Amino acid sequence: MDGGLYIGIDLGTTSVKVGVFDDSGAAVAFASREFELDTPEPGFAEFDADGYIGCAFDGVREVLADGGADGASVRAIGLSSQAQTFVLVGEGGSPVRPAVGWLDVRAGEEAGELSEISRGLGGGEVNAIASAPKLLWLRRREPEALERAERVLLIPDYLIWRLTGRAATDPITAGSTHLMDRETLKWRGPLLDACGLAPGMMPDVLAPGEAAGPLTAAAAGELGLGAGVVVAVGTNDQSAGMLGAGNVTPGCASVTLGTALAIMLTTDSREGAAPGVGVAPHPAGGGLWSRLAYAKTAGIVLRWFRDNFAPGSSYEELFEEIGSVPAGSDGVSCLPHFSGTATPEFNPSVRGAFSGLTLSHGRAHLARALVESLAFTVRENVELLAAGGGARGAGKLWRSSGPWAAGRAPTSGSR
Repeated sequence: MDGGLYIGIDLGTTSVKVGVFDDSGAAVAFASREFELDTPEPGFAEFDADGYIGCAFDGVREVLADGGADGASVRAIGLSSQAQTFVLVGEGGSPVRPAVGWLDVRAGEEAGELSEISRGLGGGEVNAIASAPKLLWLRRREPEALERAERVLLIPDYLIWRLTGRAATDPITAGSTHLMDRETLKWRGPLLDACGLAPGMMPDVLAPGEAAGPLTAAAAGELGLGAGVVVAVGTNDQSAGMLGAGNVTPGCASVTLGTALAIMLTTDSREGAAPGVGVAPHPAGGGLWSRLAYAKTAGIVLRWFRDNFAPGSSYEELFEEIGSVPAGSDGVSCLPHFSGTATPEFNPSVRGAFSGLTLSHGRAHLARALVESLAFTVRENVELLAAGGGARGAGKLWRSSGPWAAGRAPTSGSR
């Protein structure tokens, strides 16, 4: 195959996706590996970090084979990833315990305590899904794990570490820990102290797209790639998605329906966001800002429903059943908040529910009610962004991305 090739890796909540692209940006091959989260207790979400990274490595080898690509032609690797999810890395570079996922909401009490410190630093409230409260939770309940840890790495940082031997992150993803100021790019000392962390445990902060380093010889050999392949720091998947959707003009919004629901709005000011809406520097730079409204569980709830109530069925078959039920699901309604609510009101204790059930209802009614609940969640969050100003014609001028775009059913979560 002539010309250079480039590999993109997306580190999602329930799957890892890999693509290889040519010099023109055309896709050569794709691969996907689904991954199961462990939920040992209510509110917990953990997984084996090395097994997860193994999925990424397997995906790289698969796309090279499927695309008939010569590994020596690969020039660079780029990443997009879920945020908040972190790994404690010990001596020798291996995890000391399972990774803690962003969906994990065990540390609500700790989030409240850290919010007091954060407000004093001008950092606002700390959300229970942020990394910081979960690290404080571990300090109190698993102190031996933190004592063994030499580094705290977000999941994309851990992949970069495995590929290059360097601990590096980007400011948008690092800011999801609530331990770093996204404007000054400095780690917040008082919050690190509260969590029992030293600044030297945290990764270097690089700009999205900046080179973290070349592949190590060991990683190049394991992946079947040539020496000198550059690994670039990526950014949060939703930020990367808004770039891919062309969402770079103030007033434009894009929606992703994957594991989670996320709506990203581009503005030219950090001021005026509605309460609860996340604000961060735009990945495109140029003085732009992004605003985020989201729900924590979207496609992952449909996957849960399929796996438990329609095992062996495809999403297409499930959607055929849904089409047999009229709008309104004959009175059945669903709350899709299986891991707490996000915008407009954060509450990690909220749980999902179906209501309005009678003996005349069946599986198709529940499935339709679930999908309708996600549609209402999209509407609610579009209106929230519009209420904060900056969204022109909210509900009309947003582009859809993710597995539900163009009427396709999701194959896995994209976050």
